[in-house]
Amino acid sequence: MACVAHFESTKGALINLTDYSASVLHNSVHQWIELNKEPEKTVCARLKEEDLLVVGATVHKNCYSRLVNKSKLEKAKRNYSELSVADDPGDISVFPPPKKTLRSASNVKLSTSKPVLEKVCVICEKRTRYLSVKSKTVLDKLMRAETVHAGGLKNAARQKQDNRILMHFVKDPIASEMHYHKKCHRDYTYISATERKRMK
Repeated sequence: MACVAHFESTKGALINLTDYSASVLHNSVHQWIELNKEPEKTVCARLKEEDLLVVGATVHKNCYSRLVNKSKLEKAKRNYSELSVADDPGDISVFPPPKKTLRSASNVKLSTSKPVLEKVCVICEKRTRYLSVKSKTVLDKLMRAETVHAGGLKNAARQKQDNRILMHFVKDPIASEMHYHKKCHRDYTYISATERKRMK
């Protein structure tokens, strides 16, 4: 089986596109084509022209993540917007020159990189979630992954064969700042007594 969205030299495990992952990839493909950025544009153009975005198609996890990564898309959009402004002489005078920032030895920021994953729950894909506790509505806590298995989330996703969750583990969940709601995580990783017996 071949990767339908293959980038040169990319290797690794192949996954099958589900209804959800195919829809997400379809949306990203149109954005990359409009941004006119290579090599993403060439890969996406081929996907569209040959109508390869179908449920069940195989794709490398790394290739899939490269195209659907929201942070990467937003960065490409910003760069495309800046290039468009620079190419239009009529708009150059609108923007003042950037202010010079003095670096203080006592207040130097070592890193300004943004997290790879957006700060939303990878399980319910929402930023906020409310729970009903003793007739009161409370905000469910959004937690950050502190281990490479995200507190058992990776193992639970493997048992469920949930590619939507597993694709988030292509990169280190700690470095990419993976988040999940406490209740979502507890419900997702819960294993009933019946399931435990079946796994033994």
